[in-house]
Amino acid sequence: KIHIAQARGTGEPGVLLDYSILATASNVRLKGTETYYVNAAVTLSGTTVIEGNCVVKMTNAPYGSLTLSGTITCLTGPGSPAIFTSLNDDSVGEVLPWSNGNPTSGYYGAPFIQVMTAGQVLKHLRVAHADTGIFYHDYSAGGSNVLTHAQMIRCNTALKVNGYGQSVQK
Repeated sequence: KIHIAQARGTGEPGVLLDYSILATASNVRLKGTETYYVNAAVTLSGTTVIEGNCVVKMTNAPYGSLTLSGTITCLTGPGSPAIFTSLNDDSVGEVLPWSNGNPTSGYYGAPFIQVMTAGQVLKHLRVAHADTGIFYHDYSAGGSNVLTHAQMIRCNTALKVNGYGQSVQK
């Protein structure tokens, strides 16, 4: 005997979203299977976990930014970077409904990622089409922040370091 699976819907119209709008929150996990959209200034506090293969798409500068205030844990790797890019970049993640398909039509994120806490390690990231890619703010000064294995692609300013005790090593 063969049984065929069935699902009975409510018959009500619905909407399927293939992306999440990222909003200010605490203790957030950016999942590697998800696409996130930042359409304003967003602050993630507490612990922020960034999984490999997650895609974060940003609105045009100067309106969008992602501030990380707290502990950052990057669960990324050489074959699975976290990707931060333009809302118009259709080459990765879900295609946003209002994308024009041309990520080079402007710069996005002001800054894309702003680190506010000392001693944070960002690794295996790709930041593309950013006005300012990554900004280590004054509050993170002197605290041995690390940026390693990062690709900065077509950024107006790839890395901005501000504050006492900050240094950049090759």
